[in-house]
Amino acid sequence: MVKWLLSMMSGGDVDVEPSLSSRNTLGNGNRNSNTQSTMWQNFVGVRKKAVTLANAVGGQALRLADLENFRPEEGTILANATSLGMYPNVDGTPVPKKALRFYDVVFDAVYAPKVTRLLREAKEHGVKVVSGVEMFVRQAMGQFEHFTGGIEAPESLMREIAAQYT
Repeated sequence: MVKWLLSMMSGGDVDVEPSLSSRNTLGNGNRNSNTQSTMWQNFVGVRKKAVTLANAVGGQALRLADLENFRPEEGTILANATSLGMYPNVDGTPVPKKALRFYDVVFDAVYAPKVTRLLREAKEHGVKVVSGVEMFVRQAMGQFEHFTGGIEAPESLMREIAAQYT
């Protein structure tokens, strides 16, 4: 997923708003893409996890409260891997709206709703956005191909079914 996100731009760095497995996947995928990770954390309990992951992928861990004043390098992707903005808390967002204008791409792992407040506000700043539905479908395709011994996943069917539920 990280390679695909980076393919939308030439190079680039990824800022990750961490949660559990998505945080690790995005952080490690970012490390394998030779880009810089910045882990943002909001809760005291995850500080240690954010620092540990940032160290493991050669990145840095910063407080979410500092995000509003953070200026990422050109070509940076913001990847939200939290549940903020997911049903039933659709008004939640991990990032202040005015901070979004500094990113080239904003990815939100949340796929229900398909367009979260984070994505809507990023789009208002003219930023490219990627919905969690993209990750959901790509993971399903990968699992299908893995468990069927390499049979190509029916991508259009999977996207059609996902569209019915998001």
